[in-house]
Parts: sequence; structure tokens; C-alpha cells
Amino acid sequence: MFDNQSIQPDQILPEDQETDILEITAEPYPDKRRIKVLFRLSSFASAPNASITLTNEDNQLMVSANMVNIINPENEITLHLPKNKNQPGEYSVTLELFSLAEEETGAEDGPKVTLKQTNIKSSSCSFTLQ
Repeated sequence: MFDNQSIQPDQILPEDQETDILEITAEPYPDKRRIKVLFRLSSFASAPNASITLTNEDNQLMVSANMVNIINPENEITLHLPKNKNQPGEYSVTLELFSLAEEETGAEDGPKVTLKQTNIKSSSCSFTLQ
């Protein structure tokens, strides 16, 4: 019997296999203030992290969010546009997967641990706000 019910035995991958972004979609809710972002990942051995950004047609950052230790291959997040920023136009959502690893460095006052970010994959999609 497999101990972790959220991961099936056929989903276990070798540690060195990369996680892929299989699908990403974004669509505004009817109120035009919230954006539903759905993304689907390939099976993974270690839980990735994600950075999700929403930019307007002038490539200005409108909102961003981070997800840490993603455990499910299928994910949904709602991004909220700032007040008075839900102008009609073309918008882009970018999903960047990354991993974090502790890195110990020597310092004069003793060892120091920092987090090293390694980018895994990136994908984006766009939608029109009317």
C-alpha cells in the first residue's frame, strides 16, 4: 500500500527529471476585478514553487503571487486587480516554476545559510479584458 494518497505510485519520477508546465489559462471573472488562473504540471518528484505575474499591454506589473511547495499537479489561483487598474485591453499571465535550496557560506562571524533559487520552467498566456 502506498502511504501518500495524493501521489500514486505511477506518478513518482526520478529526482533529476524536470517538471513541465502542461497547460496555463487565464480568464477574467464577470466583475472584471478578478482573474482566474489555472495551470497543470507534469508529475514531479519534489514540490516546485511558482511565481505568477499579471502584466498589462504596456508590460507594467499589475499583480503578482507566489506559491510555495506545490503538491498537486492541477492548480487554481485568483488574482485580484488593484482598484482602477481593470482597464480594457490585452493582459498577460506568466508562470515561472523554481526550486529553492539552502546554501551554506562561510562568513567572518560564522556560517551563513542563504536560499538559492533555481529556475525550472516558464510559460505564459494572454487574455483580453473588455
